[in-house]
Amino acid sequence: MSAYAFFRGQLMAPGRWLALGLVMAVTGMAGIWRLPYLAGQHGGMYFLAVYGLALIAMGWPLLAGQLLLTRGQGGDLVRLLAHRTPEPWAPVARLVGGCLLVAIAALLAVYAVVTSWVLAYTARALGGDIAGQTSVALGNDFAQFLREPERGLGWLLLFWIVIALVAALFNARQVWRALAGLFGLAFCLVVALALHGHGFDSARFGDLLAPGPMRVGDGLVAITQAFYALGLGSGVALALGQTMTANTPVFRSAGLAVLLVAAIGLASCLAWPMIFEPGALAQLASITAVLQHAPAALADRLDLGLFYALLTILALSSAIALFEVLLQTLVLASGLSRARSALSLAGLLLILGLCVQHDLAVAVDGQPRFFDLLTMLAADIVFPLTALWLVFLLGVLIPPATLFGEPALAGRRLPGASQIWQALLRHPARLGVIMVGCQTLGLVALVRRFWSVS
Repeated sequence: MSAYAFFRGQLMAPGRWLALGLVMAVTGMAGIWRLPYLAGQHGGMYFLAVYGLALIAMGWPLLAGQLLLTRGQGGDLVRLLAHRTPEPWAPVARLVGGCLLVAIAALLAVYAVVTSWVLAYTARALGGDIAGQTSVALGNDFAQFLREPERGLGWLLLFWIVIALVAALFNARQVWRALAGLFGLAFCLVVALALHGHGFDSARFGDLLAPGPMRVGDGLVAITQAFYALGLGSGVALALGQTMTANTPVFRSAGLAVLLVAAIGLASCLAWPMIFEPGALAQLASITAVLQHAPAALADRLDLGLFYALLTILALSSAIALFEVLLQTLVLASGLSRARSALSLAGLLLILGLCVQHDLAVAVDGQPRFFDLLTMLAADIVFPLTALWLVFLLGVLIPPATLFGEPALAGRRLPGASQIWQALLRHPARLGVIMVGCQTLGLVALVRRFWSVS
């Protein structure tokens, strides 16, 4: 057997292609360009060390727990969570499931608008219209783009047409296999960007990754980034678990996903210094900053086109996965076909996206209220609270024998991997989720403010 055949056989073993699909679903745009920026701003190598530890101690047990909870199960997300929860707590599970679906819909509406921007700029980059322009000119152009939402309407429609077609033509397992295939394409684009960049320069790595002073706040930022790097609480893993058989090796699949997310983060920290100058890299703090500063930093048309194409693939992958969570619930709850459910859901979210676009057009020179409200609702409130509920559900409410589906485990010691998973879930994961919740809700900043006054 050749090395390629062996590697392919290992990678595509049962459950492993699911891990690749999960990685593409949760990485998103921010998982590629935001980590190098955060590492440069919050402690360099120390930041990455805390980030890696948080992925293992908090990310792996939560990810594996979500897959365990829904592995081999059927039903929409709300009923499934209620079914797996002991009866006295079932109403809480229904509330959590409902809030999670609303938050995913809100996040997806915002994500659709942001992705429509990336699609528009990808087409302009490949056409050679914006490469090498100054940041000031690009900033003015982007502001004008927001003031005229009809310019982005076509790209928003294209986004939802692609999402609805994928959902209508593929079943759930095929969707995750397609996402696993996109993983290879994204990897090739990163390699092409690194090889076509400025070349290896060890000084640039030193500027980005040199250990620097790191405060408690920097560590909280690293833990929060690890939380969102795996899309914890987004429902993606809960939906993916339903496509697994009852005997799929969950711990290995979750471990492979965590390792790949960590490898992607490290690869971006190694590749981006070859592509961007240090000054430009420090400006990539948000998606609007990426759209405004990347064309000035990447004067080469091919580099810019590849960079935006990579962002497009990552954005569409995350959107397809989030849409699948909502679609599974709608199909099972309504009894409609996947095609009709996909078209109905896409239409509703398109209307919500148009409201987001209008809000951004009105608030170009001010603060977008509706946009920020949806983002805060999903990312800062519902997702951390859902993750905290899952830690409580998996670590306290559900007996291990029920969770693992093996009645013979009752009264016996769990296998080694299961004991490690439970220990991490009950202590580091629980503490990490609480810290993320305090950080996203602004409680840390509030304590800091009163501490400094005193």
